[in-house]
Amino acid sequence: MWVFVGGVCDGGVVMAEKLGEWRGVKPAAGPSGVAITTRSRTSDADEMADHLGRLRRADLAVVCRRQPLAPGLDEAGRRQCRRGRLNHRKAALTAESSARRANAITGANDEQYRLARDAQCRHIVGLRAAIATITKRLAQPTGDTFTAKDGKACTQRAKGYATQAERFEKLRRVQHLRAELPRAEADRDGKRVHVTDGGKRLAKTRYHLDAAGLSWAQWRANWDCARYRIVANGSGDEPLGNLIITVSPGGQVSLRLPKPLGHLANAQRGRDVLSGPAAFAYRADEWAARIVGGQSVSYTISRRPGRAGPVSDRVLGHPTADGRCGARRVRRRRVRRGSGCWCGPQRGAPGAAPPR
Repeated sequence: MWVFVGGVCDGGVVMAEKLGEWRGVKPAAGPSGVAITTRSRTSDADEMADHLGRLRRADLAVVCRRQPLAPGLDEAGRRQCRRGRLNHRKAALTAESSARRANAITGANDEQYRLARDAQCRHIVGLRAAIATITKRLAQPTGDTFTAKDGKACTQRAKGYATQAERFEKLRRVQHLRAELPRAEADRDGKRVHVTDGGKRLAKTRYHLDAAGLSWAQWRANWDCARYRIVANGSGDEPLGNLIITVSPGGQVSLRLPKPLGHLANAQRGRDVLSGPAAFAYRADEWAARIVGGQSVSYTISRRPGRAGPVSDRVLGHPTADGRCGARRVRRRRVRRGSGCWCGPQRGAPGAAPPR
């Protein structure tokens, strides 16, 4: 479809432009799952969370510093090399935990690496845009150095900064950005990312405790809570929808301990039954129907700084037309500072197999 845009000059059309055709609206699929949250007052899972956290962080360090593949390999050889590295990571994690946890840890770390790579590319694009914008404005005179006549001449150009002091600060800023850009590009070319388990902002707060209004003990509690996480992907073939973290209809929470922590088991088959029960006040009927109906339920146990006591939370994934499951958060309760434990939804599809 041709549409004439513009005016008429000497009886002719100035410009003609072909507009894009309307292709309609593509409907998006609705939410296919929900996540519910509760609290459970117990600290029996602390040693397990510490053990899995050490394994997760060690594997994350390997992922973030990937070694380049040997030059000269074809596509099949590169694929085989990447598969061998993944199998080596899984074997090392399986020896310290189990095959299910190894799959969950490697899948989560690989996803974290992909997210960090995307953020790295967006950061480089932002650096280049900021450098170009500041450089363009630095080339113009400041507002306190030119007359009204010069100001009228500058209406068609990029506007300069208001004062010399502001221009000086922006000059320092662009020098810092120009020094940061090569480092970011070198990390991107070397496929290296920088990921902090617990958050970079909280890690930097350690050196500014007075400005943050925190003591060392308070910061340490927040840091431990930010790195506290136990994730278990469920399956419909497992008892009560999840074998790693099992919650009975009565609210009894039990964990399947890794091999090095087998001496902490207080139940049969190497399981640890937590002292505090978990009761859901929201969508409890839907959750109970899933666990007794042979459907998968995924759990994530994490600790939030706030009130004392652990929390138990579940992700209910309802299959869609294509057979996949998804989840969305429908409620999230904020807690105050302290030592609390919170169970929340995990990443990925809760009803699907562990990510690879």
